[in-house]
Amino acid sequence: MFDAAIDMPVPPEPAKVPVTGHARRGRAALPKDLPRTRVEYDLSDNQKAAFDALERIGEERSETLHYEPSRLTVIERIRFKYAAKKDGESTIVTASAQPSPLPKSNASASLLANIPVNTYVDDPPLNRQEMRYARGGIHLPRATLCEWKLAAAELLGVLMPSLRSHQLQAPRMHVDDTTLPLLEKGRRTTRIARLWGYLGAGQREENGVWVDYPPAAVFEFAESRAGSHPQRYLQNYKGYLQADAYSGHEALHETGDIIAVVVGALPPSVL
Repeated sequence: MFDAAIDMPVPPEPAKVPVTGHARRGRAALPKDLPRTRVEYDLSDNQKAAFDALERIGEERSETLHYEPSRLTVIERIRFKYAAKKDGESTIVTASAQPSPLPKSNASASLLANIPVNTYVDDPPLNRQEMRYARGGIHLPRATLCEWKLAAAELLGVLMPSLRSHQLQAPRMHVDDTTLPLLEKGRRTTRIARLWGYLGAGQREENGVWVDYPPAAVFEFAESRAGSHPQRYLQNYKGYLQADAYSGHEALHETGDIIAVVVGALPPSVL
């Protein structure tokens, strides 16, 4: 599979800049767009009393980068009600309110978004997220977090066609899978399922300039490691595929639309 010669587009080497020496530039300035809180320090009354006269002639300014932990708040949605009359008829009119994205749920859109971001970007599993919310004074069982995560994923399903369309146009695709415990109804123990990860990225040439392709990742659940899963997902993909030596990937290269990129080594966890 790897003995045929292939002409691969190669991005140009970056220009080498000669380095004659390193100058100490000092601490970088903090971004101007960060919110700022002004804290003023003045002489105490005893210090002022030690002088016959004081005239403020200026101030010295320094900045400290401050971190405020995320916090949970409650939004009270107040809907005004009116006793209304029209044409001799009486009725009650109540203002509408913005509901939670999930029916019969008290979770806001921002809280629902935070759960999958924590899971798939920052990596804390639901049990650790439960502990994090507990430190903030609220008990959110992992079962509830799991239900919210699944329901939020269903709401975001409308974005999947556009996400996949963008991803499958990437010059390079990374594919791998990892094990996942699956608990089914009627079983007292779990069995091994799979979570397939697809990352579209790379560089492409546009008007003579090599630019980075905006990366996009998609995770898909599957009950097995059968090669049919990546074959189905990548059936219309054309580009370079970076994956391990799993035999199930071999069928992906039969049409010639997908060119294998050899992986020399994999880190302990690639997902």
